[in-house]
Amino acid sequence: MSIITLTTDFGTKDFSVAAVKGAIYHQNRNVTVVDISHEITPYHLYEAAYILNNACFTFPDNTVHIIGIDAERNATIDHLIVKIENQLFIGTDNGIFSLLAKEKEVSAIFKIEQFGAAYELFPTLNVFTSVASFLTKGVHWSKLGTAKPSFKSISALEPTVSESSNQITGKVIYIDHYGNVVTNITKEIFKRFEKERSYVIEARSVKIKEVFSSYSAAVEEELQKEVTSVGKKIAIFNSAGYLELAIYKSNPETTGAANTLFGLQYMDVVKVVFNSN
Repeated sequence: MSIITLTTDFGTKDFSVAAVKGAIYHQNRNVTVVDISHEITPYHLYEAAYILNNACFTFPDNTVHIIGIDAERNATIDHLIVKIENQLFIGTDNGIFSLLAKEKEVSAIFKIEQFGAAYELFPTLNVFTSVASFLTKGVHWSKLGTAKPSFKSISALEPTVSESSNQITGKVIYIDHYGNVVTNITKEIFKRFEKERSYVIEARSVKIKEVFSSYSAAVEEELQKEVTSVGKKIAIFNSAGYLELAIYKSNPETTGAANTLFGLQYMDVVKVVFNSN
């Protein structure tokens, strides 16, 4: 059975997600529809790219991924089908594809032309579902549009590495459901620059001197001593390989979480300062 995934900034209060799913099933009942996320911050392409990059490429080959974020077409922005690493993406040429395709193989880019009016008010519903349904029925993407040489490119949010000041300067790129703060500092960059030196992670007034391999590893000593570790400030490299700041077993709804207790928001600066010795 074919798979169609949905990633949008629609939220779940309104009818939008249900209408999109209904349109998909109306056109092809022999599909499985998977929600990746509908809680992307509105129009937030970098947040969407973080979610998509860490979810979409785990799906079977030729899964169709609908991206319903900043989806309206205009005179200079097209709707596209893009094949990246054997995954098919449908979305708007607003820069999102360049964030997904970084260091990955792009084997097809097609401009969608024959679906819907020139400027659809709700293209995720009126255009993307039709294209996705055709793709899951075996229609080749070349039959659904015309080839394009490239898509719009926007710069990825990369950390700054300074040899002279012995530090990596990153930014907050995502805050998860638990209020954990994800930065754009990857494990690969960190390890390459670390060179067995001690370091301090600085984020506003917060200072953390060690990165752990997991949440449990961060509190292992306290657990062995039967000391409560709830509320401990920790840093880890998360499952996606990014430096993440967290509070052990925090509750965003009651006691607060890393983002609120550390006072961190999207694009705030997080530094790793290494000992110069």
